[in-house]
Amino acid sequence: MVELDVHLSADRRLVVIHDDTVDRTTNGSGSVRELRADAITRLDAGSWFSPEFTGERVPLLDAVLAWARGRVGLVIELKLGPVWYPGIEEVLVATLRAQQATREVLVISSDHHAVKRVKQLDATIPTAIMYGGRPLDPVGMARAAGADAVRPDQWTVTAEDVEVCHAAGLAVIPWTVNDVVNMRRLVGLGVDGMSSDYPERLGQVLARQADE
Repeated sequence: MVELDVHLSADRRLVVIHDDTVDRTTNGSGSVRELRADAITRLDAGSWFSPEFTGERVPLLDAVLAWARGRVGLVIELKLGPVWYPGIEEVLVATLRAQQATREVLVISSDHHAVKRVKQLDATIPTAIMYGGRPLDPVGMARAAGADAVRPDQWTVTAEDVEVCHAAGLAVIPWTVNDVVNMRRLVGLGVDGMSSDYPERLGQVLARQADE
């Protein structure tokens, strides 16, 4: 699956961008929530990364969903706090339904209220709660949000956490694991997946494990 973040533009379109402003990753400036989608999609979002990506545009979620259909699943993170987008859950669910993608995604957020709202709007959409630290009751937190999975901080998840969550029918998907040593540890704990900036490293870890 491909993970991406979304923010809501001034005209209430879901913009695929990491930050709540366009300043760092485009040649523009300003807050996503104060800019119209058409203005954001005209910005150059590639030059900052590498000259070969000059002219790359900021996509809207609609376009990414259309591109991903039948090709790859999407993990969609609602990036909320300290910037808030009232009603973003409704816009997301409507977009997923329009693109017939409600079962092709995993909606995640550190804002467990948002996860719960998505589930209330459409119980068929797979969801997960994100959190740091090691909560006393991860199952209770997931249940309160109606989530199907938990996304704990990679450094704090333990074998006991995985066992407890699995017993409750919850998938465990730590974030963001780039270190090979920790990948091996987490695979050994029996996690169901993990996000990484270097998926090829995880592929190598799994291949070695299969050979052992």
